[in-house]
Amino acid sequence: MKRFQFGKNWQSYSESALSHEKINSARDYLERLIPLESLRGKNFLDIGFGQGITLCLANEAGANVLGVDIDSDNHGALKTTAEKFEFTNPPVAITGSILDSEAVHKLKERNSWDVVHSWGVLHHTGNMWQAIENAASLVAEDGVFIIALYQTHWSSPLWKLIKFLYVHSPSFIKALLIYSLYPVIFVAKFLVTFENPFN
Repeated sequence: MKRFQFGKNWQSYSESALSHEKINSARDYLERLIPLESLRGKNFLDIGFGQGITLCLANEAGANVLGVDIDSDNHGALKTTAEKFEFTNPPVAITGSILDSEAVHKLKERNSWDVVHSWGVLHHTGNMWQAIENAASLVAEDGVFIIALYQTHWSSPLWKLIKFLYVHSPSFIKALLIYSLYPVIFVAKFLVTFENPFN
């Protein structure tokens, strides 16, 4: 299956950009979604854990955590992120796809998940509705399902084309696409945040 591999980006982010200030900011955001004290002793599943910051925060709050991500490179990013927390028992993660019915079945057998979290992930699977259905099926009866998805935007068809071209192109075309889009992303980030995108 052809896909965009986020793992190397997350490894780079964890190594060079993830600061204690950003961890504290992420902790505040997660607290707005769900009281961290309520996670103690709960089973917390993070689908598409990326660099692992939410997984680490849930672990820090005393939850029994498991991360699952299709990109095995994210394990390295999670390890680097976890080192910033100085855990005695770091979070556990496995490689798998939320679209794989056998993997979903194993996750159901493994635990009853009080909290299922998937932030900015399920729309990247190539089958968003099936991914949502599979993820929702893992939530315990009185559990919490936390997801974030991209909204449709006027530019969405263009980005769909760009992503299709990227995934199906040889390495040198991928590099050209990345460098040609830097100015676009720089300007877009500035217009959204009015802050220096390099920060």
